[in-house]
This record gives sequence, C-alpha cells and structure tokens, in this order.
Amino acid sequence: MKQTAYLNRSLDSYGDRAEFDAEAKKITADKGVLARILQSNVVELKDYDLQEIETFIEGTEISKVPLIPGSKTEAITGMNTEDSVPGEGRITYDVRFYVSIPGSERIRILLNVEIQKDFYPGYDLVPRGIFYCCRMISAQMDTEFTGEDYDNIKKVYSIWLCLNAPLIEADTITSYRITPENIAGAVDSKRHRYDLLNVTMIGLNEDSYQKRATDLHGYLGTIFSPKLSSDDKVRILEQEYGVKPTKEVKEGLQKMRGLADWYEAYGMERGIEQGIEQGIEQGIKQGIEQGIEQGIERTTRSLLLQLLDRLGKIPKDLHCKIDEQKDAEVLGKWFRIGLDATSIEDFSKKI
Repeated sequence: MKQTAYLNRSLDSYGDRAEFDAEAKKITADKGVLARILQSNVVELKDYDLQEIETFIEGTEISKVPLIPGSKTEAITGMNTEDSVPGEGRITYDVRFYVSIPGSERIRILLNVEIQKDFYPGYDLVPRGIFYCCRMISAQMDTEFTGEDYDNIKKVYSIWLCLNAPLIEADTITSYRITPENIAGAVDSKRHRYDLLNVTMIGLNEDSYQKRATDLHGYLGTIFSPKLSSDDKVRILEQEYGVKPTKEVKEGLQKMRGLADWYEAYGMERGIEQGIEQGIEQGIKQGIEQGIEQGIERTTRSLLLQLLDRLGKIPKDLHCKIDEQKDAEVLGKWFRIGLDATSIEDFSKKI
C-alpha cells in the first residue's frame, strides 16, 4: 500500500519537536493510518479490508491546526473538532471524524482519536475518554436526532493512543463499553439499542515496535518509535506492513530522528541551553551537569509512579507531591520506600 502525499509531507516536518503535537495529529489523521486503527478496534469494521475502510472515512481538521495550507490533502475534512454545548462548556478533540458504512441500512459512526504523551496527567484517563464519548452523544442533539427521536443517536468511539504507557499498561488494548446485566428475570438485550459508546485505550511505549503484541502495536510503534533509525523504519514499514515509502517519506523519516533526540536528551539539552547563556566553556559544563541531574530526576519520578500504580490508584494530592519534588535523591528514597510498601496508604505514611 502506497503512502499518501499528505502523509509524506506530515512525516517530513515531524522531526521538529516543537511541532510534535501538531505533526503527530496530522500523521494520525491520514486515512491509511486511521484505517489500521479502526480495523482493529471498531467492531463494525472488522470484516472490511483497509482500502474499503479508507473510503468510509469522512471527517475533520485537527485541533484547529491547518493541515497543509493551500494544498489538497487526503486527510479527513468536514467536522468541527470543537464541541460547544450550552451549559456544558467547550472541549477540543485531537482528531474527530465519522465513518459511513454502506449497506441495506447505512451505518454512521462518530469517532475521535486522542494522542496522549503523559500517561499520568493527574487523573485517570478512562473517565476522560467516557466524558468525550458523552459529549459526542449530547452534541448530536438537533443535528443527528431530536428529543422525540432518540433512535437516531449515532454510536461514538473515543480511541486513545498512549505513547508513553508504563510497563504494566504497554502493549495492551482495552475497550470500555456498555453491557447489559439482568439483575432480576431475563430480558432479551437484542431488543434494545444500548451499545452507543466505546472508549479504547491503546498502550504503546518505545519498545512496542519490537514486541509487536499485535499487528497494530508493531505498526504504530514503528511510526512513533524514538529508537529506530530512519532506515530501520523504512525497512520495517515496507517489509512488515506493505508500506512503500517514497523518497519524500524516507527524508521525513530521517527528520523524525529528532524525536528520538528529544526523548533521550531532553534534560541534558535544557541544561546546555541554560549553560550557554552563562558563558560558553563554563556554561556548557554547568549545563551538562544540570541536564544529567534533570534527566535522573525525571526518570526516577517516572519509575516511582509506575511502581505506585501497581499498588492502586494514586490520589491526586500524592501525585502532585511527587510531581513537585525536584530532588532526585528524595525521589530515589521514595522509590525505595515504594518497593517495600504494601499499599498506597502505607507508602503515604512512610514518606
């Protein structure tokens, strides 16, 4: 399957880490990428091939970010990424679109895909996904259905790509949906249309391209990998997934190496930049020292959060306390306490 010119241009500018969010959304909004995500996670599309699914996709621009100004793209267009419902505030989706499946009764489904870099934003991501689904349903009032015709409510999906998932969540796909349970007696659930929302969490990390827990993990892991060289990405996409990158895509994959530099040397670079402002020789020396210290701090914090996550849900105040701690030695001490802790409450008492 050939890469589209649209995806080529998106990958070409992906290496600039300042543009990470916008470029990641552009790449995800490519119909070829979306088709692979949908085929694995939207039950209504599981029996269609990728080319067919691409033809079903219609949709949106990406979080107010213009795709390629002045050019004709193959990204989805049409829907608004903002929901502004009276009395419910406003939210902006990363990528929102719909699929229209032909047949004796045409099926229309509304979807959004979110790219999540921070797996620990201070709250549970699943309720946020459920909220997004509820908003996509409530926003259909007077567009897809009226208060006298609830049968026309369209099913919604919110699919989350969690790029930096902890080990316990990496290489997983989890679906949350409404299912019936007969408490007394028995009712034929087929008589009722209850299956109206689905939240799907896809856990990815820097090794997902290699573990390949599923075909989708391998594919997305290859595209977003901070470890792979551009040559390796070209080889894997071509040999394993039938993608034949053009010269433009190969150049774009080379620039994506900048993303690896961002993951591996972010702390050191911040320190070096600060050091340069203080003077070339002395400044760089101080900058490197500061960068290494900041890198250790972030790594220790991340490991601590992953450890505590296995003990149970981390309270918001405890999460904030860990986020605000800048001393790597203190974080290391807390990590050692966490190794012996039997619960979140036990850990909180000991620190």
